[in-house]
Amino acid sequence: AVLLVLAAATTWWAWLRPEPPLPDAFIGPPRSDYELGSFDMQVFDASGTLRYFVEAPRLARDSQRESFTIDQPRVRLYDKHDQHWLVTAKSGYIDVRGDRIDFNDDVVMNRDSKADPMRFRSERLSAYPEAGRIATTAPIEIKARGGTLTGTGLEADLGAKTYAIEQDFHATLPTTHSR
Repeated sequence: AVLLVLAAATTWWAWLRPEPPLPDAFIGPPRSDYELGSFDMQVFDASGTLRYFVEAPRLARDSQRESFTIDQPRVRLYDKHDQHWLVTAKSGYIDVRGDRIDFNDDVVMNRDSKADPMRFRSERLSAYPEAGRIATTAPIEIKARGGTLTGTGLEADLGAKTYAIEQDFHATLPTTHSR
């Protein structure tokens, strides 16, 4: 009888005891909140002026990094001086506020100008559309007016047309007879 009472009490105690929570089965990087396929997006500043236009085959929102990851972006930057730039890369990130775009892997930035074309090429480039600036710490190549400038690191104000290469600067400039 005592054994029967102990077995019943033990069974009742085991039945009432809560089960421990199961460990999280997911292993790997965090997943995006949502994804868009084959999209385009227009981004305006506070005054309603178009600052940039993005099109890409895929966009994913990363809530951990507070950014949007974009594959093969084509971004058209518009500045206050009616200069338009087309930036292409293999991947990129846009922060959630939209004031910084990071481009990675085979970045090419071309100025849309028949009279004065210009091209930047690098492996990484950050664009700040509202401020009209670009920057990189990676090696950079700039081609303009028949000349080539190379170096490592760049700070550029696109509106003021000032470009500062930080180190390892080299230039190849055409002579007046070669034009």
